[in-house]
Amino acid sequence: MSSGKNIFVNAVGNIVGYIDPNATAGEALGYIRTENDGTLQLVSQTGSVGTTDAAVRIFNSNISDEDDRTKNGVTISAEEGGVNIIGVSTEIAANATPQGGLYLNTVTAKAGINVTDNGTVKVLGAVKNTASGSVDMTAQKDLTVGAQGSINNKGTGLSLTVGQINATDSTKNVTGNITLRGDVSNANGTTVLDSKTGAISQTYDNTMLQRLMLS
Repeated sequence: MSSGKNIFVNAVGNIVGYIDPNATAGEALGYIRTENDGTLQLVSQTGSVGTTDAAVRIFNSNISDEDDRTKNGVTISAEEGGVNIIGVSTEIAANATPQGGLYLNTVTAKAGINVTDNGTVKVLGAVKNTASGSVDMTAQKDLTVGAQGSINNKGTGLSLTVGQINATDSTKNVTGNITLRGDVSNANGTTVLDSKTGAISQTYDNTMLQRLMLS
């Protein structure tokens, strides 16, 4: 799906990625793409936005200002379920290199949030899981919680993972950094920050709650 400007999808039930019956089991194909600094809003009234077997794929964007929430921002609400989304590199090719970013304005769920991106993830607004489940974010490059951003999990477990290691050629490793400028909180379980190839930094004026593991 693509649009010249903005996309708004409002569903009573689940919003899921397309599953090709001839593809590997559970593989979601295709992606949603906005153009010309457009915005994307996905709302499920009674279900989930993306599932474990059929995540919603979103084309990354290349905006320059990480705090500009008017350009290519993503807003997602799963009022009774979970969120499972994948950011797709702006390089359209087989085995595409990590390019572009997924810019999260507001993400709300009740049954866990899972975000994976072939590029960067930037949290510009509030990411909230209000009931059960974990919050897991993985970026092949950087992950940033902006000054106006926050991650709050009322469920159990929170993990932020960045970077990519090439097992056969270390010169092809992808450097990933975690930068926390906004607040991150996890009500239960362990909070894990894992930078496989880069650094983890936190500004003095934000807060980090619950047990913390760094790697």
